[in-house]
Amino acid sequence: MFLLHGYKVAALCISRIHEEVMRDFIDAFNRILCDNGWRVLVLATNMDLYYKTISNRGEEIIFNMLETIDIDAVVVCKDKILDDDCFHRICQTASDRSVPTYIINGEYEKYPNLIFNHKLGFEKVVRHLIEFHSIRDFVFIAGIKGNPYSDAREEIMKSVLREYKIPFNDSDIYYGDFWSKPTEKIINKLIKENRIPKAIVCANDIMALTVNSVLRNHGYSVPNDVIVTGFDGIDDALFSSPGITSCKCNYDKLGEAAAHLVISEDTRPVTHMVTPRLIRLESCGCKPDFSRHTAKRMTEVHDLLYRFQAEENTLNEIAAEIQSCNSLNEAAEKLYDQIFYSMTCMLTEEAIDPSVDPSVRRWGASFGKNVFVLSDAHAQDSPHNLKLFPVNDIMPRLKYAFDTKKTIILIALHQLEMPLGYLAFWYDEPLLSNFMKVGQTAVFLSNALCNFRNIQYQKYLQESYRFDQLTGLLLRGAFLRQFNNRRSAHPDKPLTLILCDLDGLKHINDHYSHHEGDNAIKKVAEALHSVCSNGICCRYGGDEIVAVLFDLPDYSEITNSISKYLDNYNENSQKPYKVATSIGIYTGCEDFDAMFERADEIMYKNKIERKAQRTD
Repeated sequence: MFLLHGYKVAALCISRIHEEVMRDFIDAFNRILCDNGWRVLVLATNMDLYYKTISNRGEEIIFNMLETIDIDAVVVCKDKILDDDCFHRICQTASDRSVPTYIINGEYEKYPNLIFNHKLGFEKVVRHLIEFHSIRDFVFIAGIKGNPYSDAREEIMKSVLREYKIPFNDSDIYYGDFWSKPTEKIINKLIKENRIPKAIVCANDIMALTVNSVLRNHGYSVPNDVIVTGFDGIDDALFSSPGITSCKCNYDKLGEAAAHLVISEDTRPVTHMVTPRLIRLESCGCKPDFSRHTAKRMTEVHDLLYRFQAEENTLNEIAAEIQSCNSLNEAAEKLYDQIFYSMTCMLTEEAIDPSVDPSVRRWGASFGKNVFVLSDAHAQDSPHNLKLFPVNDIMPRLKYAFDTKKTIILIALHQLEMPLGYLAFWYDEPLLSNFMKVGQTAVFLSNALCNFRNIQYQKYLQESYRFDQLTGLLLRGAFLRQFNNRRSAHPDKPLTLILCDLDGLKHINDHYSHHEGDNAIKKVAEALHSVCSNGICCRYGGDEIVAVLFDLPDYSEITNSISKYLDNYNENSQKPYKVATSIGIYTGCEDFDAMFERADEIMYKNKIERKAQRTD
């Protein structure tokens, strides 16, 4: 058993927490566990990972946290983690750490399972139409042929009608693929063929809403001319006109049952069930058996939409500002905004390293042992003070969040398949608007940080190409740009150009290796650089080292300083050769080519004189 800050911890692996049913599930799950001494970490993805896209593979990196943090139970919502490979990796990680695993809305022989009893729920809908409304004429619109949920509801439909000896065959079954467009085509076909039955039973609410809409557009009355039912109990169906009779899968009840299963620590591979509740509404001719405040609901929906749009605009502005920042410290300042209240942003060590190529894919990589706190809404010190933080502690003030029973949600930041870090949200109230912020913010910050990293990497490459790797001096292109900028700004101000050319480079290369030749070039560069505190230096090419000084120096002092530097090196290096250089110095207001030509002439004369002295 692990104890994190004195608490047992359950990790809930889930997706699409911006959906109201997921909010209901998480709220109930967190509330029951917290009331019984546990705490919850929600590991979330935006999408259900059905499509194995690069983006989805990046999102699922958040589940790598299971390898690091101390947890006592893993709860996986299988109907929200649709990538089987990802699902099995989660389960395997928990198994490797001997952590009990519980599966929600999935049935696996090795684990305790908790599912909605969809079969019994759907059976309630069909029996209600037969027993309370005396329907004997049915059409069934199934989902996707071959889908287990659709096939199960189709079999229940057939079984119940057989029980009541109601005629029904395959010609009464259509497939709407759980979606609107195929369903619309089906109803239009039935209307055209004058085959509208007394009741149309749909395998989900989305198709039932479509049926209702198409029928009404063609002048049919629901339920007077035809009864329509759905399944799932989504809010759009409950608040439509007429309200759609359905069977509601109560996710708050599922969350409570999941929490009690974790608390029981019962690891037997048994399937536990939560039965959906029959919702009788106007589409079957019943009076609603609960109060609906449609106007209030519409106000809430509009408020959520307007708030989402306003925050999206704010996030767009912040993302643009982050991309224009010169440093992460500056970017952190942009995150210190009310929209990020109750959020901590953690970045991996690689994410803050500008030398890491952002285009390199590293799928499966973890967040490492440590992350940097980029932004912390509750920080008492500077919001842009990057601090190293251990991943297994998850976030600053985790104990405070645990002690106050906050809902804690973690979601990955990623670039392609490379982890950039993660966001940690902690909320006092399970407001849907808060849950909607999680995925919304993660998408915008991932994109902003990706672009920021791309820009920083380009700057890093530019810097790399500016300097010579051997000498550390500027390369010719960067040097000439600086020279020309200086000349343009002060066209009448004299500049001094110094040209050094290594003596005897061929002799050193031939007798002592090219490695020693490189060493000699490097020492000449160091010698020249030592006298250029007010100027710029460049490895112009081969063994030619050039400097430009912005003042008017003493030529003799420069020459003596360079010679003294090399003499001192030769005396202490114990090399079998001497490093020496010929020097040409010229001061003028000409362009670079003219000044270089004059300095080269002077240097060449110096080289001949020095060679003659050595011969003598």
